[in-house]
Amino acid sequence: MILERRCGDETMRIGLFYPHTPIPHLHSERVAQRLPNVLDINVHRQVVGACESGGFDFVFSYDTTWTAHPRPDGSVSARSIALMSPMLMMALAAMSSRIGLVSTMHVGLLHPVVVARIGAHLDALSGGRWALNIVAGAGGAGALISDVAHQGDHDSRYARASEAMQIITHLWTGEAIDFQGDFYRVQGAMVRPCPVQRPYPALVSAGASPAGIRLAARWANWHFMPGRMDAADVRARHAELEQALAAAGRPAKSIRSLRHVSILVRDTADEAQEATESLLSEVDLSDELRHYMSGSGGFSKTYDSIYEKYDKDDAAVRRVGLSSGALVNHGSPEQVAEGLKHLYDHQQCRGVALTFPLWHPEEIKRFTDGVLPILERMGIWKSPIRHGWSW
Repeated sequence: MILERRCGDETMRIGLFYPHTPIPHLHSERVAQRLPNVLDINVHRQVVGACESGGFDFVFSYDTTWTAHPRPDGSVSARSIALMSPMLMMALAAMSSRIGLVSTMHVGLLHPVVVARIGAHLDALSGGRWALNIVAGAGGAGALISDVAHQGDHDSRYARASEAMQIITHLWTGEAIDFQGDFYRVQGAMVRPCPVQRPYPALVSAGASPAGIRLAARWANWHFMPGRMDAADVRARHAELEQALAAAGRPAKSIRSLRHVSILVRDTADEAQEATESLLSEVDLSDELRHYMSGSGGFSKTYDSIYEKYDKDDAAVRRVGLSSGALVNHGSPEQVAEGLKHLYDHQQCRGVALTFPLWHPEEIKRFTDGVLPILERMGIWKSPIRHGWSW
């Protein structure tokens, strides 16, 4: 089976920013105690089942860090547990039959041949449902794997990542390679399987720097943006992408934007506000959270420019602690749908990765049952069963 990627479908793609840690974005140990056990495989069966049966297009798994940060007493915090993205996606592939699966791999840490082989298996064994989120850095593994992770300055990491993508995409064709670059020497043919998507699996990139934008323009189908961006910044980012696409020789609008949105749905606006205020009150106003705001804990430059605009008073820290860089869109089904339509109509948003501060399957069902039918009536989203296979 070969799957050719289609173009021209402007409807939204909607998916779950998948919970690979106990508290993916909500900074609250107390709330974490009330959430599902991320190490229970049956929890993931229920969560991905709710996503697929409810109509989501994809699930997106980030890979935050390789390094644990024990508490002073030696105990393990909720944020020191993180499932490895490609391994998690392989498990979800076996539990599902239609939904898209986006996994993150750090091409600054993993050799491109390793990335190519893992990705080929994920795409082939899922029937062409896999996509790669390209991260140029080493995922905070600098101290843990210092002999591999220290690879020069910011721009050289992106140059290395782009060279890695040349190797990865060539190996995915199944043809032999004889490559000598500035960073890698690769010769020979990779053992099969090959991916079933053509020309290769869908690619996502979140880099916000000029070097990151160039990488996206050269390779990506989707550009992941923080939700907490004002309209002017979004317009500027799209202008940068269009210029970089032209320089890379790719058609305009070859990349669609994917935004990060925090969702909480209740029957009424008042109920949603009450639930949100309760969660805000439980955010841990810790040194760890303030350090995160001062530079994403050192793991992600994409969000740094967002957080630096926030004052560091308790109210601002709580707002970031509620959903990190995601845009907060909490309310009744009608309010949440209108918020997503605004992103679609006014900010060129063609995809959203949703964070649920309470990520029980029941919370996902509130969204899929209450909001997706409204979006379909609005004409900005349609069930993946009706639009067929397509990223």
